[in-house]
Amino acid sequence: MSLFVLLATTGFPIAAQIPAIRVEAPAKLSTLRRFTQSAIESQLRELRPYFGPPTAVIRVIIVDSEKSFKENAGPGLPYWTSAVTIFPPGKVIIKSPNLTHSSLRQYKSTINHELVHLLQGQLVPLSLTPTWFDEGVALYLSNEFDLSKRVALSRAVVKKRTIPLDKLSGMLRFAHVNAELAYSEAASAIEFLTEIYGPGTIRNILQNMRNGKDFTQSLSAATNLDYVDFTDSWQEYIQKTYRWIFLLEFQHILWFLMLLLLILAYLSVRKRNSQQMKTWDKTELLEDEIIP
Repeated sequence: MSLFVLLATTGFPIAAQIPAIRVEAPAKLSTLRRFTQSAIESQLRELRPYFGPPTAVIRVIIVDSEKSFKENAGPGLPYWTSAVTIFPPGKVIIKSPNLTHSSLRQYKSTINHELVHLLQGQLVPLSLTPTWFDEGVALYLSNEFDLSKRVALSRAVVKKRTIPLDKLSGMLRFAHVNAELAYSEAASAIEFLTEIYGPGTIRNILQNMRNGKDFTQSLSAATNLDYVDFTDSWQEYIQKTYRWIFLLEFQHILWFLMLLLLILAYLSVRKRNSQQMKTWDKTELLEDEIIP
């Protein structure tokens, strides 16, 4: 299979020593290849406050068949996997939108997600950080923690079916329904970190690890909480923040609107009846005055 290879700088100043972007794709996907490069350039600017400039070539391989995906990514991945980041050597394998039956917007979100993994892995090996942290950072920074994921988390909170963070180590192999909740919880943990302790918390944790601390020590240094206290605080956070989010689901909104219409109709009828009663009272008074 012939490949086009694109090497381009990201547009940062030369002093920043930003390495090249290398996008590989079948010849028929040349337009998608250029779109991918542009998406990466844009996202690199957004992610720089969290990870700094990349320290190695950004390499992305776009595939247009399941066979090619398995050849590049290896076996054992869930069937719903649309992309994967591999270390070493540090590369992203991503399925084309046609292969995943997704939109360009969804494809761009996937690129952004994997780019976060790539940049984080350049700072600290992903094997040294918990899976919930890796996936949570990727979801949160690629803006994939959308309403549907928040609603899934809310339902679990209400039903008391949330999964402890320590149980998320195998989330990449979860069935699709459980995986959705696991990813939602992971993203909410990163939201909790950034909302409560500031947007620089992610970088502080990674920098502490680069300085020789393990993950739990780095988390504690960034939050002043030990790991158990952190997980307890996170649980309290999602209980308060997501308990009622499930009401934003369409069917709940529909029922709420129907209830509201019924209440308004009842109040309207009641007001009309009250006005009618007043009219009758006035008529009776007039009749009483007329009768000799």
